[in-house]
Amino acid sequence: MPYNRRFILLALLLCLVLSAVPAFAQSNRINLNNNFGSGNEIWSIQGEPSLVMNGFDLTPTSLTLPVIIENVSIDIYIANALDVAEAVVYADANGGSPQDATLIASTQLVFTGQGRFTATFPTPVITDSPIVWIGFYMPVGTQFLSDRQGRSVLTYWAWTPDALFDLRRLSNAQILGPSDGSAPVNLNIGGVARITATARSANGVVVDNFYRQFDQTATDDLSYLINYAGCPGLFKDEGDLRYPYNGSISPGCIEVESWNAPRSPTGFFRKSNSRGSVFDVAFYNERGLTYPNEIPYPVTHCIPADSADLDTAVMGVAWGVPRQWELLPTQRFRNLICAELPRGGGISYFVPVS
Repeated sequence: MPYNRRFILLALLLCLVLSAVPAFAQSNRINLNNNFGSGNEIWSIQGEPSLVMNGFDLTPTSLTLPVIIENVSIDIYIANALDVAEAVVYADANGGSPQDATLIASTQLVFTGQGRFTATFPTPVITDSPIVWIGFYMPVGTQFLSDRQGRSVLTYWAWTPDALFDLRRLSNAQILGPSDGSAPVNLNIGGVARITATARSANGVVVDNFYRQFDQTATDDLSYLINYAGCPGLFKDEGDLRYPYNGSISPGCIEVESWNAPRSPTGFFRKSNSRGSVFDVAFYNERGLTYPNEIPYPVTHCIPADSADLDTAVMGVAWGVPRQWELLPTQRFRNLICAELPRGGGISYFVPVS
């Protein structure tokens, strides 16, 4: 079982008093964070791998359900080189103990030492549950941080002595409870694990792994979408550039001939704009240098789509050497299809091959 460096590890409880603190000025994206103060306590996983997770109540936040969990993070004090943890998200419809919560996402994360480690899920994590549990199933020897003054019932622990347990159902763990010193864990961390997440409103309904559709009404304001001067037909979200970048990033776009586009993904047909070209977007920092990889925060881009394509169209970005298409989670605003662009590259939209 896990141990504190100075005490014995954690505790569990039956009630859930949850909070989420907005960190970004953009109302549609917040940082889920239950921590208080800057003081840290060090906790260590010993005996067997253990799941440590925080609960978040989405109800009092500025988000509207359903929400997208974009990424999850944990502050690590020490980890063995290349230790692999499992980042997980559970949906909890009724609050209280997460024993009956449903696993909705998991992905592996490699720890490389000390610092904040962030996991991004391979497909969007979307939930309409008002409460989510976000955690990490960590290997033996991992040391993570907690604050020293948060509500300990917001952090739960789960493990099975001398064995692994199946993360698909928390009731599979022999030990599950809060970190406030109560049974069955009987350990008090005196705070909240430094586990956080970035979330935003999905503004739509999940249709499949790529597409969530919703319609804007005539009164909705789309003035934040600005057309690229060099790419008529491609729009960028000025709000995403203003927050959280505060003007420190500048995107540019040119049109290139359609023959420059890589082969379409299997099962999809690429649609060009009215001139038959492909949009090529690059992001520049304050020194005028391009970002070669993913940008720190994605920026929403939109393309007008043919009316016959609106219900099935998905946007894609072509990147890498050689370039290949990556299909993106896509939303619909009136006659526009939109996606959060995680990097620069070629931009087009696709429809399934019938």
